[in-house]
Amino acid sequence: ELESWDMMAMKCRAKLSPVDFLKVAHHGSRNGTPFDGLLDIILPKARRQVAVVLLSTRHDVYGVQNPVPHSDVVEELRGRCRQNYTTDIADKKWIDLEI
Repeated sequence: ELESWDMMAMKCRAKLSPVDFLKVAHHGSRNGTPFDGLLDIILPKARRQVAVVLLSTRHDVYGVQNPVPHSDVVEELRGRCRQNYTTDIADKKWIDLEI
């Protein structure tokens, strides 16, 4: 969650670099994804054609007041990756990713 991202920002920001694959924290909730600049480091828009994102969640199942995945998170991630996978697939029990 954001507390963990804050700790990474304070203690090891200089060691962070872009990733090819990001498993989104906390089912895509707003408090699990850093919008404060760390996302620009680990998932920069310039590498959109390389990055793959996985959201482990199901739409309209978790949360009433703050449903997940949060629409702002999903929209932001779509602009930062070539493929956005989710576990919200009723007829599948797994997802194959080619990275």
